[in-house]
Amino acid sequence: MSFIEWIENDNIHKYSISNKDEYYDAIFNLKRSFTGRFDVKHLNNFIAESAELLVNAIRLFENGYFDAAYYSLRTSLEVSVLVVYFSDFPESDDIKDQKVMEWRKKGRFPTTNKLLSKLRESGQLYKEISVVMPEFFADFRENLSKLNKHVHKQGFDYFYVSRKFKSDEFISNKIKEFEYHLTKTISQVGVFRLFIDPIPVLLVDEEIYYRLPNMLLNDAYSERFLMEYIGEELVNKYKNTSIYIDFYNYYSDFPKQPKCVSDIIQFQFVDITERDQILEYFHLINNNEHRLVVQLLFCVSKIVRVHSSVFYRYETERVRKNDFFSIDYENYRLIKDCEIKSNIGIEDRFITCLKSSSQNIEVYLEHYDKLDYEEITAIYKIFADDTQWTFEVEVE
Repeated sequence: MSFIEWIENDNIHKYSISNKDEYYDAIFNLKRSFTGRFDVKHLNNFIAESAELLVNAIRLFENGYFDAAYYSLRTSLEVSVLVVYFSDFPESDDIKDQKVMEWRKKGRFPTTNKLLSKLRESGQLYKEISVVMPEFFADFRENLSKLNKHVHKQGFDYFYVSRKFKSDEFISNKIKEFEYHLTKTISQVGVFRLFIDPIPVLLVDEEIYYRLPNMLLNDAYSERFLMEYIGEELVNKYKNTSIYIDFYNYYSDFPKQPKCVSDIIQFQFVDITERDQILEYFHLINNNEHRLVVQLLFCVSKIVRVHSSVFYRYETERVRKNDFFSIDYENYRLIKDCEIKSNIGIEDRFITCLKSSSQNIEVYLEHYDKLDYEEITAIYKIFADDTQWTFEVEVE
C-alpha cells in the first residue's frame, strides 16, 4: 500500500447494506412522483433532487463517508421543506415566482427552521396537516435533530478516528442506526411530496384511477411504500385533509373507464382484442391523437406501433416479444433519406411515414409486413376525414 492509499483510507471503514435494493425501490417511488400542477411544475426538480440525495446517502455510507451520508439525508429533508414552502401559501403565482427567484439568486434566504416557522404561521395546508397528523411533525423534528448531531459530530462515536478498531457489534449497530434514519427520511420526504397534490395516494384507489380523463406525469405510490414507509394510520389521516378530499371529489365526477380505455389514455397501449369495449367507451377518449390512432389500428391490422414525432408512442399486443424498436436518430435519418415514405425497410420491419402539411408533426407507422395500396388508401381516408389533421400520404 502506498503512502497516499494509506493516508486516504486509514480511518475509513466501509459498510454493507444488505437490503439496499428495497430502499432503492422506495426511493424510486419518490423519483416517479412528479406533479402535473402547472403553477408549481418547477418543484419537480426539488422532488428529483430529494430522491437523488437519498441514493447518494446510501452510496456514501457504504463507502465509509458516514458523516457525508447523514448530511445528504438532512439535505434531502431540507429540500423537501422547500417544496412545501414554495407551494403552500395563499399567494398569487407572481409572488410565488418571486420567492423562487430570491432562492435562485443565492442571496439571503431563510434557514430551514425559519421556513418551518413561516409555514406554522401562514402555511394553509401545513397548519391543517399539523392538526390532523401531529405525530408526523414530532417524528420529523426528532429525526432532523438527530441528523444534526451526526453532521455536527456531537459525540466521539461520530468521529472517523473513533471507529478504526471498533467491534463487529458496534459496526452492526451503526448500520442499523443509519438504516433507521434512512427509513425515516424516505418516509418524511414522501409525506412532504403530498403537500403539492395527493395524486400519488389518490391513484392507489381504482375508483379514481379509472376516472382520470388525461394522462398524468406521475405514478401512484406502491402499496408497499405506503404501508412500510408512511404507514396505514398516517395515510388514513391524510385522506381526511382538504387537499385529498378536494381532489377526490373532483375526479369522482368523471365517468369510469374500462381498463382497456384507461390503458390508451395513460400508457398509449391499445389492446386490439378489446375492440368492442373500446368502441363502446370511445367517447371517453378526449385526446384527438389518441382517437385517431385507435381508428387507425382498428382499420389496418398490420400496424403494430405508431410513433409520433411530438410526444406519444403507441403500443399494441401485436408487438413481438422482446421487441424494443424505436425511431432513434439513425432510423430517423434513414427515413428522411427515402423519397417514397411508405414501406421503408428498417431492420426486420417496415415504416410508413405520414407528414402533416399544416402542422409540424410526423407519424411513423411500424408494421412487420408491407402495406398494400388499399391499406394505405384507408389510412389516408382516416386522416383526411379528421378536420384537425391534414396529412400528405406518399404512395409508391
